[in-house]
Amino acid sequence: MRHHHHKGNKDKNLTSLPQVPKNQIADSNSEEYEFAKELNAEYEFEKKPGFDTTGVRRKDDDEE
Repeated sequence: MRHHHHKGNKDKNLTSLPQVPKNQIADSNSEEYEFAKELNAEYEFEKKPGFDTTGVRRKDDDEE
């Protein structure tokens, strides 16, 4: 009797993911950091203890 040969997966991404150059990672992280600082200045996140963020409110609404 012959054993059937199993052909391997042709998709190389499943075995090893392509790598992103470090200089691109640093640029995207710094941009995200600046964006997060802007969001933090404009919005307040409502959280209850033990839960994730439940709502978002503009900080300007509190002053009116």
